[in-house]
Amino acid sequence: MTEQQIKLICQRAVLAFVNHFERKPTKAEQAALVSCLTRIALEPNAPTTELH
Repeated sequence: MTEQQIKLICQRAVLAFVNHFERKPTKAEQAALVSCLTRIALEPNAPTTELH
């Protein structure tokens, strides 16, 4: 995945956040979104911390 693709995914995630919560994410929320999405993009097979 390219850096441009990661940026586009992050932008879309922020837009989805705005559409769902009807507000802009705080800086902390935005940082968390970008961090999670970047990790997923760079390590798609990394183990998750969620219980399934």
